[in-house]
Amino acid sequence: MANKGPIFIGGLGRSGTTLLALMLDSHQYIKCGPELHFRAPRDLGPYILDSMQYVGKDYSLDSRPGVMFIQRVKRFGIMPEELRRILLEHPNKIVQNFKGRCALINRVALLAMHKAAKTRWGIKIMTDIGSHLTEYAEQWQAARFIHVIKDPRDNINGLLKVNWGPDSVEAAADQWVRTIVRSRDKARKNKIRLYEVNFNQLVLDTEITIRKALGWLGEIYDPNVLRHHEMPHTFIDHPAGHPSADQVKHPIDASYIGRFKEGLTAVQIETIEKMTMPYIKELGFINGKVNAGIA
Repeated sequence: MANKGPIFIGGLGRSGTTLLALMLDSHQYIKCGPELHFRAPRDLGPYILDSMQYVGKDYSLDSRPGVMFIQRVKRFGIMPEELRRILLEHPNKIVQNFKGRCALINRVALLAMHKAAKTRWGIKIMTDIGSHLTEYAEQWQAARFIHVIKDPRDNINGLLKVNWGPDSVEAAADQWVRTIVRSRDKARKNKIRLYEVNFNQLVLDTEITIRKALGWLGEIYDPNVLRHHEMPHTFIDHPAGHPSADQVKHPIDASYIGRFKEGLTAVQIETIEKMTMPYIKELGFINGKVNAGIA
């Protein structure tokens, strides 16, 4: 089978990227992993090798990015010893620049793909889809990018509940808008293959939405993508505290939509709507409903 290129899923935290990743991971040909945040560690060489001694133990703030990277790679199905071998075999022992990091991640992903007996791989890149889209496309020229977009009110309602999210409603709304604007602008200017998945459509009209996404990816429809909660996933086997792990074990639930009505104050909702209303209208997020089609 011809190499169709990797799949990169982006979006804000709490936007539904994990759900889509597990649905694609359920496909007979696709091994789709979580976010690896491989730009965060100071290098993907000695620093990661040193951090391995702290996995499952108390570690310093300085070691945290390394330990987290190891845990994220494990969610992808690559055990620490396998990662160690890849790092030691890599021709550039101290991998610091983006190109080198991508080459190493490519090796990690190919191993995960082959272990799963699949023919294509993908990972989540979160807000990098807006900030670093061009850089990814330069390193993986055959790649396809999917941006999961959730109603900003629901998205921000979820972000305010985690300790790693934006520090204000205004900051979150600004990031939501900027990620859409930047990804669209960069894709248009650089002819990058970018597809937008509307989270409300994914939840309310699941089969049609995932069929369209798979068609755009050049993949056949596989009904197992609708049974993500019943399929085996290395992400579920090794969650390492991922905030979405428990939720995505279950079938898709329409109650995902509109939770902001109980979680946000009237003032917060008004602030978000004032900053995002053009996109709320474009994407059909009025009153928690959704319009037809976005691609």
